[in-house]
Amino acid sequence: MVWTVYDSSGAKLSEIRSPDTPRFLRDGTALGFWTDEAGAGKTLQVQDLAGNMLQPEFEDYVPFDQRLFDPPGSDMSFGSPLASARIWRADDHVRGRELYDLVWEALPNELKDEVSEQRVARPE
Repeated sequence: MVWTVYDSSGAKLSEIRSPDTPRFLRDGTALGFWTDEAGAGKTLQVQDLAGNMLQPEFEDYVPFDQRLFDPPGSDMSFGSPLASARIWRADDHVRGRELYDLVWEALPNELKDEVSEQRVARPE
């Protein structure tokens, strides 16, 4: 698919060729998107809003790795990560809420207290 970026006056700034929807990165100053050129697999590309290519940084990958799971651990997300999510997910391993609970229980009590104090919604 071809995605076109326009400025506020309607002038065309750039085009993005990507099978998935581009995502805003870097506080809205850049766009990230996957490419699948020459069958080499998905590669993250980043460009500023004027179409200049940028070097991907570690933080640029985070939005593409985020997934939504229901409590039993099934995918609830749509979009870019779906194509690769199953490649990296191991079968017969804990995931979803069970994985969260295992990680939480492994944290020291001091860290649990600190995280609990910063939560927007506290568990009942």
